[in-house]
Amino acid sequence: MSKLIEIVNNPLLLDVKAGITAAKNEAIDTTKFLVNDVAIPIISVILAGVLLFAIAKCVKKHRDGDDYSKNIIACVVIVVIIALVASAKSWLWLVVGQ
Repeated sequence: MSKLIEIVNNPLLLDVKAGITAAKNEAIDTTKFLVNDVAIPIISVILAGVLLFAIAKCVKKHRDGDDYSKNIIACVVIVVIIALVASAKSWLWLVVGQ
């Protein structure tokens, strides 16, 4: 019975606003973890694979004597996107406001 009284008298349960704030903070922390430590590395690895594929395509076209200038532009764009994604941890949350 004393355990039930402790649960009922818990200040977190009595203060709805504090409970909502705690839940919001927990959700933000979880989201930041998932984005920073899961999504960004996975996206970076996928983009690195796409970059290697684009470079291999350029090499093949070069060896065949074809024009590969459009593929070079694609490689540069992919490198810029990789730089943006890899640095997102430092600027993303400032843009979002958290």
